[in-house]
Amino acid sequence: MTQYSRFVTAVSMFCLPVLAKAEGKCYDDPHYWKDKNKLVVTWIIPVPGDAKTETSSDGALLAELDARFGGEPPGYPIEYASNVYRYPYPDHPASKRMIKSLKDLKNWVGLFPFPTEPEAEDALSKYFNANRSLYGLVVEHPPVPDKGLGFKFCTCILQRAAILWDGDQQQTWVRSTLRSARDQRTWVNFAAESPIKFSFKATTIWFPLALNRILPDPGTPAFLLLDIVTKKPLAVDPTKTTGLVVDPKGPMPWQGETWNVTRIWRRYQRSDPAEDLSLEPPR
Repeated sequence: MTQYSRFVTAVSMFCLPVLAKAEGKCYDDPHYWKDKNKLVVTWIIPVPGDAKTETSSDGALLAELDARFGGEPPGYPIEYASNVYRYPYPDHPASKRMIKSLKDLKNWVGLFPFPTEPEAEDALSKYFNANRSLYGLVVEHPPVPDKGLGFKFCTCILQRAAILWDGDQQQTWVRSTLRSARDQRTWVNFAAESPIKFSFKATTIWFPLALNRILPDPGTPAFLLLDIVTKKPLAVDPTKTTGLVVDPKGPMPWQGETWNVTRIWRRYQRSDPAEDLSLEPPR
């Protein structure tokens, strides 16, 4: 009997499900968290090494942007948007972790356990070498037959995010929708109830996108929908946004002030080129 596990990612988020023990099987499955009596997956997002992170974040800005401009990118499949289960983050000491090295990552995922593969390790090492960390989280998986046996390719199908730039600090909210499937007719969509937030001092507007080149399934595209909210209009250098669609939305009132919104979106397929977003802020 052989057990395999690997990293699979979409829109800069890794989903790390584990294989249920099964003869001759080499796909990824949700992990049955025995002490919580729940199915879970874990996923991570690269963040600056000095970022402050939180999971109990207020999602009011994302909700306002969704209401004004829509919360789904063009071409978003109806089967992605329907029947999305939403859960709070599990209250458990191992349910979230700031990870600063491959050793830290292996120690954390070893609690479940989720060993890594060379392709993922290489991609993540580049973040660690650039003084980035990984924020790791556990997300509850919807109940499915046979404790998740046969459900594979857990991946993030939509990363919905907003960046608020106030002059020298970036605040980022991320709310992702995940999907796993046993076959083309048996699948589940799920997400955490609230966004995660990370904030940090910076001189550029930054968002992690480079891991999108490692999507698990060629038949499952992934989507990015990112709104950048700034006091002055954002002038975007097109050489910095290759492959991305930039859609200026104009002014928006927020908390008694007027802000400007620039929407960026993209549909990703497996092996598409992808680089982190790094933009000069308005001065």
